[in-house]
Amino acid sequence: MSSKTAVKEEQKTQNEKIERFNKIMFYAAPAVGFVIAFALAFTPVWHLAILAGIIAGAFYNKMKQGVVAGLIGVGFGWTLYVIIKISTSNIEALLNQVGGIILGSSGMGWLFIIAVIILGFAFGALGGTLGSGIRKLICLQKETKQNE
Repeated sequence: MSSKTAVKEEQKTQNEKIERFNKIMFYAAPAVGFVIAFALAFTPVWHLAILAGIIAGAFYNKMKQGVVAGLIGVGFGWTLYVIIKISTSNIEALLNQVGGIILGSSGMGWLFIIAVIILGFAFGALGGTLGSGIRKLICLQKETKQNE
């Protein structure tokens, strides 16, 4: 009987540790995702920003929290990148010209800016989903190996 009680206490302690970790990571995971996504936005491999979402989402066991962490981190990272690019370069004029060619009227560059920001949020949500899903799979594998 004492071994069953010890196992239950160990599981309870482990669950408490996980809950404490999740409380600490509530702010840290989106911040990590933000920093990684913002750094990757300045490189030629900007499409790897989904990795920032995966890393941010991997801090959470619950899928919803992982999605939100990836969405906030990568989305705001890309938003800041777009704001910096608009304020430091002449990218808005180029987007206005492209908007004039595609949509037929000039001054529509803001649609492309919004599309890039929405794409960043979508990459973040997808990455957060993948990250928390991968964590769930890894935890599930560990549990099945312990039960065998």
